[in-house]
Amino acid sequence: MSDGLGTASAPPSGVAASKVTLWTALAAGGIGVLAALIRFGASSEGLVTAALLGSLGALAAIDLREHTVPYRLVLPAAALVLGLQLALFPDHALEWILAALITCAALLAVSMLKQDSLDAADAQVGLLLGAGLGLDVAVAILIGVLALWPVAAYLVFSEGVDARKKALPLTPALALGAAIVALG
Repeated sequence: MSDGLGTASAPPSGVAASKVTLWTALAAGGIGVLAALIRFGASSEGLVTAALLGSLGALAAIDLREHTVPYRLVLPAAALVLGLQLALFPDHALEWILAALITCAALLAVSMLKQDSLDAADAQVGLLLGAGLGLDVAVAILIGVLALWPVAAYLVFSEGVDARKKALPLTPALALGAAIVALG
């Protein structure tokens, strides 16, 4: 039985995303859109950044609450952002396409090498990040991973060494890194 979101790692049968999660995702996505429009206005860059940060905000909220990233949202979001980039900034088409594919492939390789760390949905978030940020995706990922260190350290200090085996949601950290890079 599906949870209705097409998730990468589905929750137990019959468990659907709660209405609270959906409202939280809408609110987080709205904050991303609003931040982009305040920063860039109703320009081409504002439109692309709003699509990117709105998508990432919603995905981050879902990942934080449900510990999963829905395929049904991340792939259309990546297609939308890449399509906007290609239509509005065709001079950089190679950058958008290569950054999306390389980021996705790199995260997919990590997920295959260490299967308990990442999954294919995280790689798809990489596709979205690369499409939206181009070459700046590396900086966004670095910021996102660095943002996880204090959380991981807190868990280890408060819960002991066994906390190292806990999975931390990656999408919120990547969304933070993307927001810093995109709005900076």
